[in-house]
Amino acid sequence: MFCNYCGKELENNALICHGCGSNTILGAQPAAPAPAPSADYATAQPTPAGKPNGMAVASMICGICGFICCGVSGIVGLILGIVAKKRIKQTGEGGNGFATAGIACGAVAAGFWLLYVVVLILGLVLAESFSGPVYPPTPDWLDNIYDGFEPMLNVIRFWGF
Repeated sequence: MFCNYCGKELENNALICHGCGSNTILGAQPAAPAPAPSADYATAQPTPAGKPNGMAVASMICGICGFICCGVSGIVGLILGIVAKKRIKQTGEGGNGFATAGIACGAVAAGFWLLYVVVLILGLVLAESFSGPVYPPTPDWLDNIYDGFEPMLNVIRFWGF
């Protein structure tokens, strides 16, 4: 560190400057300023790509929503992502990562739901071929529940609701 008043070099933990006697806690400066980045370092910095492409952002949102919406929006996200990547390459806009995420999420979501439907149909076909037609059984407990509601239905009918 250097003294702010006389400029003499100080020890790291000195409280008083031995050259002028001033208090170094308030008037001390760091030993040397930080070096400026070199030209090579400055050119290695990535340049901002600018505003992200709207289709790329929509692609990512649709791709993520595809997991919830039975894969339908996943297909939309997949298509939007492919189109957005072509436009980004032509115009130089930002959002390449958004488009990639939309393509990946859309493809996985659509593939997941397609696999789910295939397994469901296959399961129903195999179940019917092994045991005959598959109809939901009428459980006995359903009749008991209806019997339990009978007094309440009579009250509702009595009051005219």
